[in-house]
Amino acid sequence: MLRPCLQALRAALEAHTAVLLRQRGTAPDYTIEAVASTSPDARTEGAVRTAEPLPADETAGVVLCSDGDPAFPTDGLPYYHGRPLVRQFAALSVARDGTDRYLLVVDTLRADGLATERQRQILTGFGTLLGTLLAPASGAASTEAEAGDADAADETDAPRPRRVIIAEEMEAARSAGHALALALIHLNDADAIAARGPDHVAAEEDALAARIAAVAPESRVERFGELTYGVFFRGAITAFDAWAVQLRDGLTVHAAPDAPPVSIGIALLQDRHDTPEAFRSDAMDALREAYETGTCTILE
Repeated sequence: MLRPCLQALRAALEAHTAVLLRQRGTAPDYTIEAVASTSPDARTEGAVRTAEPLPADETAGVVLCSDGDPAFPTDGLPYYHGRPLVRQFAALSVARDGTDRYLLVVDTLRADGLATERQRQILTGFGTLLGTLLAPASGAASTEAEAGDADAADETDAPRPRRVIIAEEMEAARSAGHALALALIHLNDADAIAARGPDHVAAEEDALAARIAAVAPESRVERFGELTYGVFFRGAITAFDAWAVQLRDGLTVHAAPDAPPVSIGIALLQDRHDTPEAFRSDAMDALREAYETGTCTILE
């Protein structure tokens, strides 16, 4: 329920990323609760940390911060793997859970991209909605049966953490003694796709997932973020370039004339990958290079 709200908010503000963070007390430690982003660099889960807490004032409402302001994080926004050229972000405290608080953050690559009063009103409205969704049930209305139903729904609907999925594949590959590659595939022109709304995003994601399944029928395919999928190739696979061409030829979304419809970054599992994060980080590096060069990038 949280992610569709963030998708709608991101589209309404024409923002680059919308993310809900849970801050532990007053320390600059956060957990990513949900995210909607057009960036392949956006983290989709996990615990993150900043040198200083992100600016947020529960009494002031929306806090706007531009690149160059003293409060702008010198080490970058924590919900990115890299350092995209974010020019401005807005933060809003939306709820509390004991000493923890939930922080809604949206950002943009445009200077003054979040500066209008209407955008502030939209952000405040979504903040109120999220605060209501995050508020604990009042009184004794929640019964054990309702709790059981909620647990069952969580087990059925909640996406599995990506690090768990990657860890499973790494362990299986190493136990069997076979090679493993992780390919990250991101639809280009994500901003234009997302601007058409959540339904259009879902349709494009479904089309991409179907195409991947057609050209990699024996591989595990998992969603790795908005407009991004991960494909696990088991065994010795060398014809990645041919596979990438086959995948691209079946898609019609283009960022610009003659531009590839998707960016594809591939990491091959090596001894140095001692954690799922290390393996995924190499795949993300390959995806960033692929996005910049327009060619399928393989990082060994």
